[in-house]
Amino acid sequence: MKPDTCPRCGKPTLVTGGFPVGRYMTKGTPAFIPDHLRQLQFRLKIGIPLQDPITACLDCGLVWSSVSPEELSAFMSKHGTDDRGKRSEWLKLLLFLGIILGSVLLVLAILSLWGK
Repeated sequence: MKPDTCPRCGKPTLVTGGFPVGRYMTKGTPAFIPDHLRQLQFRLKIGIPLQDPITACLDCGLVWSSVSPEELSAFMSKHGTDDRGKRSEWLKLLLFLGIILGSVLLVLAILSLWGK
């Protein structure tokens, strides 16, 4: 559905366009790549293809399109982080263990220097 006015400023000065063909394409269509994706995970699908034409407002500069809510939800369920940007529990655990290990190594180094 193409609106007749800008959702931000309400003016009717709209133009449609697109993104140049390149890396962020899904089957020849520009794709939306969400933030908060799991790192180091192989994905055949880069993102979610845009459904509507990309529209821009000449007055306020807002640019928009849309994606399928079902595809976005499925993509985030499969590839997204559970906490939307917060550190996951295993990263917190690794950080904690690293701090403990570093502290133990520091104490051992100090004790070995003190004993000489």
